[in-house]
Amino acid sequence: MDRVPAIYEDGVFKPLAPVSLPERTEVEIPLPARDAGALPESDEDRIARQEAALRAMFDEIDALPQRRNHDGWSVANNADDVLYGGPNGPA
Repeated sequence: MDRVPAIYEDGVFKPLAPVSLPERTEVEIPLPARDAGALPESDEDRIARQEAALRAMFDEIDALPQRRNHDGWSVANNADDVLYGGPNGPA
């Protein structure tokens, strides 16, 4: 038998399928690799990771080409349109 599915519970590996080994047979169980995300992280580490991700995202946005359509419309001059659907509110 090459592989036996098991679950780790209460400090003990419990087979999920029948095992035909004599009692008290020593075995070696390879553990799955743990990625850095699986380790507990402090609030400070989580915040630093999120801030770094946001900085990277904003850097990518800033690197996008700036295009103007020269139609005279801008958010700065048309804030009511953007926020409320027009100068008189939603249509």
